[in-house]
Amino acid sequence: MDRALNAVVGLALCLTGGFTAASLVISFVFAPAAIARGEHLATLGLSPAPCPGCAMCGMSRAFASFSHGDFARAFELNPGVVVFWPLFLVMTLACVWGLFQLVRHPLRTQSPVHAHP
Repeated sequence: MDRALNAVVGLALCLTGGFTAASLVISFVFAPAAIARGEHLATLGLSPAPCPGCAMCGMSRAFASFSHGDFARAFELNPGVVVFWPLFLVMTLACVWGLFQLVRHPLRTQSPVHAHP
């Protein structure tokens, strides 16, 4: 049971941290204009679908602008970037720290049996 619990927690940390880390890496690697053209998806063999528009509109380009130090442009593209970019960074670091702690101190589902005198 302990191994299954650790596997589930580890998988959740890897998926969450992987997504947030990949988002940040892409935002550093690709310029906002390249993201607007869909180049970040083309490298994976995907073609971007037309954007229907939502509250996250411009967030990919905002992330890239933020990562490249153009904070004013990032805010223009989507003001939510000032919350989400730092949140993604904190989540990535927290997942790495959580995985490190999970390896060092695996979770236990049962308390150790203590002998009573």
